[in-house]
Amino acid sequence: MSSSKRALVADDDAGSREATSALLRAEGYTVASARSGREALERAGEEADVVLLDATLPDVTGLEVLAQLRSAAPATPVIMMSAERYVDTVVEALRLGAVDFLQKPLERDDLLRAIGHAVASACGGPGPVDYDACLGAARAAIRGRLLDEARALLHRAIGHDPGRPEAFNLLGAVVASGGDPYRAQDFFRAAISVDATYGPAQRNLSRDVVREPGKLELGDEHADGARRE
Repeated sequence: MSSSKRALVADDDAGSREATSALLRAEGYTVASARSGREALERAGEEADVVLLDATLPDVTGLEVLAQLRSAAPATPVIMMSAERYVDTVVEALRLGAVDFLQKPLERDDLLRAIGHAVASACGGPGPVDYDACLGAARAAIRGRLLDEARALLHRAIGHDPGRPEAFNLLGAVVASGGDPYRAQDFFRAAISVDATYGPAQRNLSRDVVREPGKLELGDEHADGARRE
């Protein structure tokens, strides 16, 4: 776990908000909470290391809050959460820069994994981001099964340029390799929402990832190194 220990939980459901906050406190986090989108935007300025943001808030939608946070505090990772899992909402959240999307009620292991990845992506290294270099390093990490390293590289690439599809597609491959093929489809759809003509994501989305995870395309190569695009 990172040494960063400040979290903001934005959720209008008191029970859910306290349950999430309790999980974080048990892991040593100092937790601030918000019951509305406006309150979340105000409290995000208190330099939270990670924001847990509900997709449904009473005054401003979670997606609107996310968009404003990405502009006001671009270095702060945001994890979206929702009791419902609407594909369009997931895709839009990822496109806007959320580093993960979790379904409530949150499981402890899923929450801590997501936060670990989120903090790692925010600490991806000093200096300017080279998107293509991040992709190349991420592909190598995926082939070497260094999935956490690949995630951090890809989140850094997306933070630099969310308007390209390659990193979203590779995140789908990472998630599928980690054993969650159905959630991987959200990332493939996010890639297609950015560029509807991007072939690797289209083909990955149509594959039976459950039975053939090794045949996912990583962009310019298959996961097995079979052929170039």
